Amino acid sequence: MEWKKAPEELVQFLAEKMRDVNCEYRKMFGYPAYFVNGNMFAGIHGETLFLRLSDSDLGKIMGEYSAVTFFEPMPGRPMKGYVAIPKTLYSKS
Repeated sequence: MEWKKAPEELVQFLAEKMRDVNCEYRKMFGYPAYFVNGNMFAGIHGETLFLRLSDSDLGKIMGEYSAVTFFEPMPGRPMKGYVAIPKTLYSKS
């Protein structure tokens, strides 16, 4: 499987949003990822921005935005609690 390089615009966008968040930056499989207490809660995979949410927040965001999907770093292998945020949502920020 060929992995795409994260767009620099997205990397910078996420870095800016995380600037004032008390979290740890690490790379996972060459992509930016952010952790609190050793738990990943946000990052980029390829061209996808992903977030880890509580079950209630997951239901809310998926109910409100039909374009939000479960995050699947490999097709057919969704990560429990993680969603992929489409560019149409985060580019409005």
